[in-house]
Amino acid sequence: MRAATSASQGSRSGSMRGVISIAPNTSNNPAARPAPAATPARAGRGRAARAVPSATAKASSGDRQGPSAISNGSSTGRSPARAAVRSKTSRPLAIVPWWSRRRGRRMRGEGDSTVEARIWDAPTRLFHWALALTLVGSFVTVRMHEMRLHAYCGYMALTLVLFRLLWGVIGSESARFATFLRGPRAALAHLRHLLAGRPDRETSHNALGGWAVVLMLGLVLAQGTTGLFANDDILFDGPLVPLVGKEVSDRLTAWHYRISDLLLIVVIAHVAAVIAYRLAGHRLIEAMVTGAKRLPAGVRPPRLAGPVPAAAALAVAAGTVWAVVNLLG
Repeated sequence: MRAATSASQGSRSGSMRGVISIAPNTSNNPAARPAPAATPARAGRGRAARAVPSATAKASSGDRQGPSAISNGSSTGRSPARAAVRSKTSRPLAIVPWWSRRRGRRMRGEGDSTVEARIWDAPTRLFHWALALTLVGSFVTVRMHEMRLHAYCGYMALTLVLFRLLWGVIGSESARFATFLRGPRAALAHLRHLLAGRPDRETSHNALGGWAVVLMLGLVLAQGTTGLFANDDILFDGPLVPLVGKEVSDRLTAWHYRISDLLLIVVIAHVAAVIAYRLAGHRLIEAMVTGAKRLPAGVRPPRLAGPVPAAAALAVAAGTVWAVVNLLG
């Protein structure tokens, strides 16, 4: 029994020695000690440390964040940069009505690369406003029964129309008929362009305005020509009444009144169209006053003629009217 007991104790002590000898001795080697488990506070500091570089990068780009932003980012588990991006919500696009000023700026091309270009010469602008004053004077004098002044307004209107016809051939590029007279497809395309709110790229009259100019010139020419043969059955006869007689003069006088009513309608429509274009962002009045207009950078401005051709055209027009009134009458 003693031999068996000593044998069993010897085997147990031998096995324990083997276990102790196999396990490494870490009591005297600090480098071999296992690292202690991280506490929640240390883990939080580790995540905050990882969030610091992203916050620092955000601050370097011009958007500084304080400790509160870092702590918020660490507490939620998101980086401050990602939280800032998600906080910026995109605003919905507002519908801009066609009469709004912002839509007008967009149609004129403001906000994009635009340049101010000169598109109307001085003779064209002076003709436009002189004809407007002449037509107003014609309507006022006929209502006041000042027939002699009315006749002078008619002579002035004929001179201006003849000048514009000549200037439409030899004048500036923007004033020539070949530049702004286009077909119906171009007129419809311009109308779609206007309703769509696209920037104005015209360097002359648009496709609709070009035909309005021709209509206006034709009516004024017809009105002035019939006025040369008109009479009022009382005191005034046109300078060319003796050439046609009383019966033909009466017929032409009736046509003179009819054309007068039609011309008044066209003038009112012209003013209404200018107002509508102004509300849509096209500054037609300002361009006809200053001659300048803002155009996209890629649009070439028209070539403008000098004052010598304009003076020659005006002299020819005035001489023609004077010769008709004084030599034929």
